[in-house]
Amino acid sequence: MNRSMRLFSLLLVTVAALSGCTSQQEDSPAPSSPSAAPGYTGTVATSSPEPAASPSAAGSTEAPAMATSVPDRADSFLGVRLIDKQGEVVREWAAAAINLFQPVRTGQNEEQELFIYRIGSEQPELLAEDGSITSWPAPQWSDDEPPYGNDYGNDILYADRLLNDEIFAVKGNRTLYLVNIITGEAKKLYSAKRPVYGLTASPDNSQAALLVASEPYIGPDADLIVLNRKGEEIFSKPKASVQSHSDGFLFIYPMAWKDSVTLAVPASGYELYGNGGVNLVHIDTGVTEFREKPSLPADLLRLFEESAGKVKFPEELHFLPEPGDQPVYYAVQGMNSDIWLLNQKTRQAVKLEKGRLLKWTTDGNLLVSATSRELLEAYLGIESL
Repeated sequence: MNRSMRLFSLLLVTVAALSGCTSQQEDSPAPSSPSAAPGYTGTVATSSPEPAASPSAAGSTEAPAMATSVPDRADSFLGVRLIDKQGEVVREWAAAAINLFQPVRTGQNEEQELFIYRIGSEQPELLAEDGSITSWPAPQWSDDEPPYGNDYGNDILYADRLLNDEIFAVKGNRTLYLVNIITGEAKKLYSAKRPVYGLTASPDNSQAALLVASEPYIGPDADLIVLNRKGEEIFSKPKASVQSHSDGFLFIYPMAWKDSVTLAVPASGYELYGNGGVNLVHIDTGVTEFREKPSLPADLLRLFEESAGKVKFPEELHFLPEPGDQPVYYAVQGMNSDIWLLNQKTRQAVKLEKGRLLKWTTDGNLLVSATSRELLEAYLGIESL
């Protein structure tokens, strides 16, 4: 299988190419297929003390690796779990048929909550880190236009910023609206001439940025278009983004506004992009700079392989360092859905559970999901870059 086709097969597993699970491990078992467990549950587990550091041998600069494992939990659970650094479940939210996870900021701060989209549903739920779940009635869409079809199963895509009860949304991969979640008003702003691949909102929610197909067909290249709250184009850049996939398949391209004048859009598949990363597009100057996605540090890759097995494509491992300038813990996920927590100081590796690695919370815990194997679930975030 050539590299282009391998990248496409990975894309079918997750469209979040910049933060999705794309590693492959040798001799790894396939994930089990859970059954549905609808409804809400809240549990608080007693946390065990953090394992003590293993003393280094005299003259050694690196402690020996220590691998432990959290006992396997029942595989019937579907939903989202909050787990601590010892692998203990702090809280869990059962929900069936989840197919999209999207980080969303609910103000001008940097704290993120999580949109949870269910297959076929127009309205996502907003999951806060404290466990509260918020939803709102379907907006009153106006001047609806025929939609473009897609391959992820949802007709509505919301932006990653909710401010003053207003949020941008794209309906049918075509029409941009500004939605008031209290009144239900959906103001039509813009209709794209070609299918919309991605959506993000500026930090002050005054502008929306779209990635729109560059060609008349659904291909890998996407144009960047920035619009104000009147629906007027204020910036555009042809072929600003590219994701390696076969023509005709429409998946979401994750994108984010990094600051008031800089947008991050995915870039992968062409030789000049190597193993992939992001294009940083500066809308004040029009300049674009490529930033390659980070790799797992070599010492942690060795620790992971000692515990989880040899990795065929280490440059495509999905990992999240804990927040901060000098992270000690790294959460790492392999293609077999096993999630490991690596301690860079103590050289300890703890196998947490199977699922999708979503994000670190502000209090140092991890959000992970367990969804049906049949769903092409995706995480629409690129904050790790």
